[in-house]
Amino acid sequence: MLRFLKGVCLATLIAVLALTASGCQYLLMLPAAMLLGGTRDCLSREEIGDLVSANRELLLQDIASDSFVRSRGLEGIQEIHVRRDDGYVEYYCGGWGIVPESGYVGFYYSFDGRVNDCGYMCLEEMEWTEMDGGMMYRMPDGDNYYFTAPLGDGFWYYEAHY
Repeated sequence: MLRFLKGVCLATLIAVLALTASGCQYLLMLPAAMLLGGTRDCLSREEIGDLVSANRELLLQDIASDSFVRSRGLEGIQEIHVRRDDGYVEYYCGGWGIVPESGYVGFYYSFDGRVNDCGYMCLEEMEWTEMDGGMMYRMPDGDNYYFTAPLGDGFWYYEAHY
């Protein structure tokens, strides 16, 4: 295994040097994407559930005051998107991969307590399947899917895969 990793690192270094010498700065992202594409920079479903449970009051207070300074300081939350007109606040907790194999996870607060797709799919056209304590939509002609599960008090866990 170590020999394989050394080989991959050496091949990546050679590719970076060759691309730098040729002036192809945009192609420099390719070796990094190849190496980093499979890494996960996100919380698990269980960790997201624990985060919401431990900080429920703080999250609800921030939503009520429309100030998300304290929520942004919580470890594991990478981005917050407030979409009042669409009926939700999304808390993005990370993702992995590059197109065509990528995923995103987080949670959202639904102002009316109902399921929301957070803009990842087209909610009006979805036919949901109940599974694993939540609901899943899988695109009929592909491998894309969206899963969401209730966390209580208007909070929902989500996963979007492409």
